Amino acid sequence: GTLALEDKNTGRTFSRLAYFQDVADRGDAYNFCPLAGDEPVEPGKPEAVVVSVTDRGGTLHYDLPYALPVGLSDDRRSRLGAHVTGKLAVEATLADGAAWLDLHLDWDNQAFDHRLQIGFPSGKATDEGVFDGHFAHVRRSTRLPEADDSWVEDPVAEAPMRNWVASGVNAGDLMVAARGLRESSVSPDGHILLTLLRCFGWLSRDDLSTRRGSAGPTVATPGGQSTGRHSFDLRVIPIRDDLWAAVRAAQAFQAQPRGTIQEPGAGPLPPSASFFACEPPSFDLTAVKRAEDGDGLIVRGVNLGASACQVRLHTLWPLASAWSARLDETSTTQLDTPSPHEVRVAAEPGEIVTLRLNFKTEQG
Repeated sequence: GTLALEDKNTGRTFSRLAYFQDVADRGDAYNFCPLAGDEPVEPGKPEAVVVSVTDRGGTLHYDLPYALPVGLSDDRRSRLGAHVTGKLAVEATLADGAAWLDLHLDWDNQAFDHRLQIGFPSGKATDEGVFDGHFAHVRRSTRLPEADDSWVEDPVAEAPMRNWVASGVNAGDLMVAARGLRESSVSPDGHILLTLLRCFGWLSRDDLSTRRGSAGPTVATPGGQSTGRHSFDLRVIPIRDDLWAAVRAAQAFQAQPRGTIQEPGAGPLPPSASFFACEPPSFDLTAVKRAEDGDGLIVRGVNLGASACQVRLHTLWPLASAWSARLDETSTTQLDTPSPHEVRVAAEPGEIVTLRLNFKTEQG
C-alpha cells in the first residue's frame, strides 16, 4: 500500500512513500504522550488500484482498509480491544511535466485518543531536518538532546513547520509540502513524518509520562478528538541540484490557480505577465499589499540565502518611485531604479526587506 517514485531526471528512486502509522495518544492539548508498550497500527493493503490518465497526467486511486482501536481503556493504560474500521482513500497524481507527486487523502475518523501520521523515507541518513518557518528555513538536529530531571517536558522529534519539511537541502534529498499541516519530524535515517491527526480529550492532564505536572486546567475537550471526515493534501518533491526550484514548488502548492470566465475586451494587460518577479531565487517575496495610508504598494521579502545578495525586483507597471521602508511602512531611503521596471536593493542573509512602490498614474 505504499508508493515508489522514480525521478527520471536524476535516476533516483524513493521507495515506500506514503506509509501510514497510528499510535495511542494519552496526552492532552499541549503534549503528545505515548502509551507504554504500544505498537504502531498500519493499514491493510489496497484491494484494488484504479488508474486514470488524461492529457494532463495520471492518477492512482486506492483505498487502504484501516482498523483502529476505538480508544483508550478507562485507566488510560491500554488501547481497547474493540476496533472501528474504515477506508483511507488515497489519490496520487503525476501531472504532465511536473517534478513532484501530489497526494490527496480522505479519512473518516471515528477513533479516539490516537495520532495518525504519514511517512516518507528519503533513503538517506541525515544529521539535520529542514523546516519551513516564518522568514527562515530552520535546521534542526535529527538527534534529540538528553534530558535530565530538570526538564519539565521530554524532548520530542516533532517540530513546527509552515508549508514544508525536508530531509536536507542537497540533491537527492526529499521535501514534503502540505496544506494546513503544521507538525512534522525528520529521523536520523531520513524518514519524514507528518502528523495528520492528533486526537485527545483533555485540555491538560497531570499524569503524562512526557511532562511533569499540568500545563493548564483539567477540562474535558471532546472536540479535540477530531471525529468526522478529514481531507489532506500533500506534495512530494525530490530535491535536484536547485533547492529553490523545490521551494517554489512547495510554495505554489499552497494556493491553487483560480479560473474565471471573462468577456473578451481590450484591457491593458498582456496575455501573460507577472506583476512582480525577483532575483536571485533565494530572495523570497512574502507580501504584496496596498500601503496602509493608501500611497502605493508595500512589497516585502526575505533573503533566505547564506550570503548577502543584490535583489532585483522587476515590475509589470512602470515605477514613479521606490523607497526602502520599515515594517510599520514608514519610508526611509529612496532607491535606485535602473529602469522604469526595475528596482534594486541589497539584502544581508536573513534580512527582511520592505519596499514602498509608487507607479506612474497613467497606468492606473
